[in-house]
Amino acid sequence: MQKRLLYSTAVLAALALGSCSNDETLNGGLPETTGASQVIEISVANAGSGLTTRAGRPLLSSEAKQTIENVKIIICDKDGNIKADTLITDWMTNSQEYNDAGHGRKVRFTLGSGSNAKLAGTVGGTKYTIYAFGYHGKDSGSPYDSQYTAGTSNAALNKYLKTVGNGQKWDNEQKKAVDDNTEAVKTFSENFTIKNTSDDNAEELFAGSAEITVDEKGNFRQGITLHRQVAGMFTYAYNVPYFSDAKYLKVYASQENQALVLGSFYSKVLGSNGTGNVLENVVNGTDTQNTETLLYQIDLDQWFTNIVDVNNDGIIDTYGYTDAGGSWTENKGSVNWKKPSSFNNVTLVKGSVFGGEFLIPFKAKTRTQTLTLELTNESGTTLRTWTVKLPTDQVISSGTLTSWNGTSGSGSWSTDNSVTESQEAYSILRNHLYGIGKKTAEGDGSDKEDPDPDGPDNPQDLNTKQEIQLQVNDNWEVIHQMVVD
Repeated sequence: MQKRLLYSTAVLAALALGSCSNDETLNGGLPETTGASQVIEISVANAGSGLTTRAGRPLLSSEAKQTIENVKIIICDKDGNIKADTLITDWMTNSQEYNDAGHGRKVRFTLGSGSNAKLAGTVGGTKYTIYAFGYHGKDSGSPYDSQYTAGTSNAALNKYLKTVGNGQKWDNEQKKAVDDNTEAVKTFSENFTIKNTSDDNAEELFAGSAEITVDEKGNFRQGITLHRQVAGMFTYAYNVPYFSDAKYLKVYASQENQALVLGSFYSKVLGSNGTGNVLENVVNGTDTQNTETLLYQIDLDQWFTNIVDVNNDGIIDTYGYTDAGGSWTENKGSVNWKKPSSFNNVTLVKGSVFGGEFLIPFKAKTRTQTLTLELTNESGTTLRTWTVKLPTDQVISSGTLTSWNGTSGSGSWSTDNSVTESQEAYSILRNHLYGIGKKTAEGDGSDKEDPDPDGPDNPQDLNTKQEIQLQVNDNWEVIHQMVVD
């Protein structure tokens, strides 16, 4: 376990990870302390798991999880000068769950332990802003770097944020703050932009901020909740139509964004499974590529031993069949469906397929279908197409939509208060999970014979027209219901 804590001589003399009971509340519910104290609690709200071979977490269901490695905290004065910064590595080891059914993980710490060791305050209060980011990328012991880049050098995000600070770190042996010449970036501000330079879709990322006011005694207590800054989508389907040359199920988007703007934050605890939340319709993507984009594809050869339809029902066979006097009888002792090794610990309905990715949010494209599902052969010829729709009660109708207007280099936030989208053309929003089919938990790896319409594991039937449900995990903002044609 490695922990790197950075300090300013005049600002931070000590930073200790504080323990707290599971029943303590967040965001203003921090316990009373004696004397002038400066207590910060960083809470990272949970996210869904996912599908990838990279270090970032894959998307396997809407189950609440998180596996980020790092959380960076930056404290700035009103002019953006960095007054304190902290990098918590090995987040999953150094944090603890807070008591809300696995709602997230948190760390609490105190700034300062002696005179001249705290953020300076004045009569009437001195204002500061705390920024916090949760992200992937190992400091050492792993070749993996975040796929996001930042700064003029386009360094990997985890490497770039190590250069951000006030040039001090705490030396445990000397028991004092010492110079850290690796911290070359001394100012910071909201609307921090990062680019996605990978050919993959987005990687999971959390962020948040809060303003604090320090009085003349140096008091403040502040909780900050970090929320997911990307969207997500998965396809969980069964009864895949049979074509002799069927090869891929592909999900296409009308366009894509290649950068994320980390700003227009909110710091609140969301309701369980996306219910009872006041929705925040935010598109924080930028650098738009105005072309149809393949989000992800499912290789059917990884899920079926053979692409066959022995009983001629128009569906790729899950089981083998035996000839019973001229009629075909299903033989469950001979299984044509296979589960890829990466899904060994995931419960799936036999005959189903699964794929998913995190996405950078983007705005609706006028009069253009936002998401499309296609069944293709290996050369890309379309064999069947499904349009993926939002149900009418989940479409933004005369509602608000906050978005970034500009590029990754410059721009500003704007909020339109009279947005009306359609079932076909809808924005992909920050912290929303869009799912074809229903899968609320990864399970224990056991396979189920049939989907249960009322259960947690109900894949989309691709042989009929029916609703598809967009699930949001324990801290996604909203659970969507969608339909396909």
